[in-house]
Amino acid sequence: MNDEENLKKAKFRLLGLLQRRPYTEYQLRTKLSASGFSQSVADEAMRYVSELGLTDDLEYCRNYIAYSSSRKSRKRMIADLCQKGVPKDVIAEAMDSVINDGDMADEDELIRKLMQKRHYDASSATFEEKQKMKAYLYGKGFDPDAIGRCL
Repeated sequence: MNDEENLKKAKFRLLGLLQRRPYTEYQLRTKLSASGFSQSVADEAMRYVSELGLTDDLEYCRNYIAYSSSRKSRKRMIADLCQKGVPKDVIAEAMDSVINDGDMADEDELIRKLMQKRHYDASSATFEEKQKMKAYLYGKGFDPDAIGRCL
């Protein structure tokens, strides 16, 4: 198969993927690579969807953070986005943007909701129960200072 045919197939593959849900550029490149497309064909196909305005890692991050901030800690969201191949500077810019827009859920409120969900009562909790809750929240990626404020 020649490069023109491969490029056409790669473009259709990307368009099919992006039709279902948004992806980061890294995720799309990984999918093209897994499908057996060469690096040059993948680069050209990525350039095509980028020119169409279908890929934007910054916008992907903004949407992910705004949606996930009511369920996940900041550290957890950053780790998830890094795993999706988004550069840290893009994540930081998106985080600042979402915070400035006021779309970020309050982390302390989220901790309180999780404590309530686990039927944790700070006034009657034993030392062991407090330690267990701290470990749980720390494992979820919450800041130790925020955990201390809420407990």
